[in-house]
Amino acid sequence: MTDGGRLNSGPLRVHFLSALGTDYSYCRYMQRAGYDAWFYTDNRAHPRLAITSYHPVLTEEEVTRIRYEDLLTTSPLSLGVQARDILRKIAACDVLQCNGLYAIWAAISGKPFVYKPFGGDINHWPFLDDTEEERIRAWHIRTILREATVLLGLLHQKKFVPALERLGIPLDRVRSWCFPMNAHAYAPLPRERWDWLRQSNDSEGRFVILNCSQLMIDPIRTLQYTKGTDVLLRGVKAFMDEVGPGRAVLWLVDRGPQRTEAREMIEGMGLTPHVRWFSPLARDALIQLYNAADVVFDQIEPRIANHGYICIEAMSCGKPVLGYIDHDHRRDVAKEPPIPNVNVLDERDVRDALLRLYARPEERRETGDAGRRFVLEHHHWEKASHAHAAICREAIALHAARRGGTAC
Repeated sequence: MTDGGRLNSGPLRVHFLSALGTDYSYCRYMQRAGYDAWFYTDNRAHPRLAITSYHPVLTEEEVTRIRYEDLLTTSPLSLGVQARDILRKIAACDVLQCNGLYAIWAAISGKPFVYKPFGGDINHWPFLDDTEEERIRAWHIRTILREATVLLGLLHQKKFVPALERLGIPLDRVRSWCFPMNAHAYAPLPRERWDWLRQSNDSEGRFVILNCSQLMIDPIRTLQYTKGTDVLLRGVKAFMDEVGPGRAVLWLVDRGPQRTEAREMIEGMGLTPHVRWFSPLARDALIQLYNAADVVFDQIEPRIANHGYICIEAMSCGKPVLGYIDHDHRRDVAKEPPIPNVNVLDERDVRDALLRLYARPEERRETGDAGRRFVLEHHHWEKASHAHAAICREAIALHAARRGGTAC
């Protein structure tokens, strides 16, 4: 047996199919960890989700391992010359990892593949059939979920469990989420690196609450989740009423499908003088915002009941993170390690947590330190990439066993 089941031909070779910067992170850090990883994408990614939003600087070697193909406008079902060429290229690997509709290529390739969800593709897309587009997309997603060798992180979000049952997908095909990130970049910075942010935003000497999640109050049809922006705003208003005017400030990043509704709520509550707005930023630019804040808000969504990327990034910078996690689900169902967030579910929880952290700087420091230790242990790329490679190898072995062969 050799690394990844290959016959002494080199390290595990993984092809990633996606348009998302978060998926490129897996590829990039697996390259750095010594694996033969390549990223296949197209030019149709939303700029906020694209590679450069997460990784604005790439080495020459990293650039050469990104391949652009017509993955969305060419159908693998056509079996035309272009489709066959794409299938030949992407299948020249040990295992594939895919996101969204790109995974239909993997399903047809005959290779083992890991499918990584993004949200509505599990609990919502498979069940939409009001339009021709929705029926086509539902067929693709159902095929992908049925054919995937391993499903990555599907138990991370609580809402996926009933969807998996409804789709008849056994939970033993699901593996825990192990998103790799650079904890040396997302790290506590010297004060002079971020203090100018407070000075230029009239926040010196104030308690800074940062929310850089999307502004979402009501579910939208294609995703069916929120971020709990309304809960945060009501909790912050109650907190500011307690501590008095001028002692705290809320920093918001102006992004998300319900920015207008959020601004209306802010104005109606009288919070406008206490809010500072930031334009949407590339991910690495958030490092200074995390460092300049006293606390960071992730998300409150009981149907998800777990954290997102922002939680990991802020913890890596040593900041306490407020958000809602069902810790029993995380431990018993998702099989994920305990995470030291500050758990809040409603506006009273938000108010009380902010009052406590405002009054106890030592608790802010201890909670932030615990979060950074968690990230270093579980998400820093040097460990997470090898953990992810183990999942890829398992997918290879499972695929071979299902086909009656071996992984060697």
